[in-house]
Amino acid sequence: AQARGPKHPGPIHCSPLGDLPQVLSCSAAAMASRLPSAVLVLFVVFASPVRAELAGLDPAAFSVGDECAAGDGTCTLNALQVRGLSVKTQAEGEVAMHSNNSKCPVDTYGTCQVRSCDKSRGPAECWRTAGYKCLCPTGWCAVSGTCVPQTGKCTGDTGGTCSVIGCKSSRGPTSCSGGKCMCQEGHCAYKGTCYPVTATGGSCRVLGCSRSRGPAKCVSGKCICKTGHISVNGVCHAHL
Repeated sequence: AQARGPKHPGPIHCSPLGDLPQVLSCSAAAMASRLPSAVLVLFVVFASPVRAELAGLDPAAFSVGDECAAGDGTCTLNALQVRGLSVKTQAEGEVAMHSNNSKCPVDTYGTCQVRSCDKSRGPAECWRTAGYKCLCPTGWCAVSGTCVPQTGKCTGDTGGTCSVIGCKSSRGPTSCSGGKCMCQEGHCAYKGTCYPVTATGGSCRVLGCSRSRGPAKCVSGKCICKTGHISVNGVCHAHL
């Protein structure tokens, strides 16, 4: 009797330099000749998310002469997973280095896993890769849980105009000056919104500023921290 040949017409050839989704598909095809149908179904189900997640990685990272030999689908898949973890770790490391800067710390110690960063933290941004932490943006430093601009980094121009209609309330405390929406005294703009920096939130139209606000002065009926000070929870502190 003539011996039966293999179920597939011949060896499965995979190009090691193809795009990554093709490599993963090829790996699945190569394993099909060696796995029972039930196991193959499980492999395809679990490999699909990996393929989708890693499709954007650079194929050159796994070319011949690198860590995987040509046609070794299992090695390629493992290498892709390691590469994805490496990219994530690198991003977390960059955030950690930035947040540990003693001259300008950026960690407000606020969290944002459930809700967005609290408004009291200023323009803090939610960093998922840092563990859902509220971190200050570039040019801003964390002081007592609030983001304040570095010296010379405060700008009052929100980028909005008011030649036809007034400034949008979403920009915060603004004034229309020369057709531009400018932050009011004691506020600094970031991405089109004004945030309090030296504004304490206190008023002085009738009486002077309360001593509880620290070294503040009355400007247009509002208590503003004096030069060299910033407002933290409505109290003026020296800005080192």
